[in-house]
Amino acid sequence: MLTQSLSAEGGNQARSSAIRENDNINVHITSAGGLIALALIHLKSNNEQVAKRLSVPETFHSLDYVRPSFLLQKILCRNLIMWDHIHNSEEWVLSQVPELIRSIYENDMETVEKKYGMRQSLEEIDFATISLCYVNIIGGALFSMGFKYAGTGNREVRDIILKYIEIYRKKLRVV
Repeated sequence: MLTQSLSAEGGNQARSSAIRENDNINVHITSAGGLIALALIHLKSNNEQVAKRLSVPETFHSLDYVRPSFLLQKILCRNLIMWDHIHNSEEWVLSQVPELIRSIYENDMETVEKKYGMRQSLEEIDFATISLCYVNIIGGALFSMGFKYAGTGNREVRDIILKYIEIYRKKLRVV
């Protein structure tokens, strides 16, 4: 987007701006920095009101308005704020994934159709996006756990992280 600005000499000069698009701000560029800033401002505060603003999609409609790559950052930032709620268990990692995403990712097509067929046509469910959301949420949870337990020598955390690394390594080899 080209915008007009005044140069030091008072003349007009065209410049490119990826952040501003007319009167709007391009959130695809600014949200990553904003998320990190918010997390650092409220680091370890356990402020539930701020953490609730970093929610992940829990409905089909809300899935249409989120980029899966931002979910890793949202989960990480929410957990950096809610520091005391990070636990060293696989159950905690899986609890970070909303039920909708988890059930579609972890079940076969027949089960998904039985559960969601009345609300959503299978053709309308973007399984690639669901997979990306799931993997990014798991990644954010693992980063959170890694940050909290870094340097503690906690074997449970190490084993959980290594387990997921191995799971995704195997999946990448198959593709």
